[in-house]
Amino acid sequence: MAENELIGDADGQVGEQELAGFRNRFLLFNAIPSWLVSFVLHIVMILLLAIIFLPENLNPPISFEVSEVSGQQLDSIDVDLNSLDLTSSQLDMESIAEPDQKLSNLPLPEAPTEPLQTEAFSDISSQFTPSVSPEASGGGGEMASRSAENRSTLGKKFGATTESEQSVDLALEWLARHQREDGSWNFDHSLGAGQRSNQNTGSYSNCIHGATALALLPFLGAGNTHHAGPYKDNVAKGLAFLRSQGRMNMKFTTRGGNQTGEGISWWEINGEMYSHGLVAIALCEAYAMSGDQSLLESATGAIRFIEWAQDPRGGGWRYDPRSPGDTSVAGWQVMALKSAKMGGIETDEKTWKMAKKFLDSVSSDYGAFYGYMTKPTEPLGLHKARTAVGLLCRMYMGWERENPGLVTGVSWMSEYRPSTGTRRNPTGANMYYNYYATQVMKHYGGEMWNKWNSEMRDFLVATQDTEGAERGSWYFAKSDDLSPDAGGRLYCTCMAAMTLEVYYRFLPLYEKKAVEDDFPLD
Repeated sequence: MAENELIGDADGQVGEQELAGFRNRFLLFNAIPSWLVSFVLHIVMILLLAIIFLPENLNPPISFEVSEVSGQQLDSIDVDLNSLDLTSSQLDMESIAEPDQKLSNLPLPEAPTEPLQTEAFSDISSQFTPSVSPEASGGGGEMASRSAENRSTLGKKFGATTESEQSVDLALEWLARHQREDGSWNFDHSLGAGQRSNQNTGSYSNCIHGATALALLPFLGAGNTHHAGPYKDNVAKGLAFLRSQGRMNMKFTTRGGNQTGEGISWWEINGEMYSHGLVAIALCEAYAMSGDQSLLESATGAIRFIEWAQDPRGGGWRYDPRSPGDTSVAGWQVMALKSAKMGGIETDEKTWKMAKKFLDSVSSDYGAFYGYMTKPTEPLGLHKARTAVGLLCRMYMGWERENPGLVTGVSWMSEYRPSTGTRRNPTGANMYYNYYATQVMKHYGGEMWNKWNSEMRDFLVATQDTEGAERGSWYFAKSDDLSPDAGGRLYCTCMAAMTLEVYYRFLPLYEKKAVEDDFPLD
């Protein structure tokens, strides 16, 4: 029987087009193997069951569409995953509430019973391999401003005087005389051999790491390293002491997930995270200035501990690791991270993002003013030190000079002026505020800096002790909201000396605009 008699159209006639279509379908059906027919039927059944039983709110599944391609077999189909972003996730980990951790459950370091030998750091050298900028080797890069030649040039450019430089030199002499035999310093500066001052000693005699690191910073700020400078032996002994006290007390993976290692901490009773932040700054600055690879392990380990110790929810730092942050402690940690970057030590970008989150949570007026653990309240004068800390952190984290919050904050500090005492206490000064605010004003530059510098610089030169065992040091009685009793004369001397080193301690952040301004010497 002829094919055109099998199937007819409405008129009993078979069209040539319909017949050709049927022929193609018939041939295709016979060409498909039976196993493929079974495979397709099973797939259809599975899909039907999925539609019936799966919840309706599920996302549509990823499916593959099989089409007829000449010469291609089913078992040779290749799936190209290169175009898929397998590294990103739509799951926001920060939105997941973490269980509360009691302080007693945190792996806090305990006070060491004996120093940890620096040789113990060698076993993590292969784990920490941060990139080091070529400028960091040999004291280049941003730290090159501290060389003898640049110190003189930048000092004259930005407002130092012969008297202010002499004050720095006298301060370094006093600090050198009060270093202890093991290379450390103590806030109770009367402890130790040799001719020492007994006046205005600090009460934090157990905060040895913090005192040693703080005392090292003025030496480093004036261009001394453990390899060069008139105080190289003092710096070498101080760094050796700190390195001997480091403790590897945890293992972790950085937030980026690309590096596993052990953090080295200098967390201590009394000093808490203040001490650790100061030690990290000293180690990173010494490394950046000298390029000495033997410092890399301890400097990097200190930064890793800071990254781990950050509050995982709020992004700040406080006395104890991973606690809700305050502006004061956070400021030293941000300064340490900045010092690390200047030395070419890699830092976790997530740490910076979380730090920004914290600063946002404690600031008002678009970031112009800062509170302690919450947004500031009136009167703003009580928050002046925190505001100075917050603004300096913002500068180091990328705020432009024209940022409205920065402009407002700097203008307010300019009107508030340096802290040089009160009518009730003419010998008092809040050096914590002065230290941070002077850096902010110096980086900002312009006429406001010129005015600020004249008052701040001349006040410190005039109030430095010039006789007896106190010659070269400072002490300011309790003033405003900060008491120097814990740190005593050693603390006041370090803060005042670093304030007078501001001209060359760091290059101006807004260098192009800053050097265009003229800063005449007064």
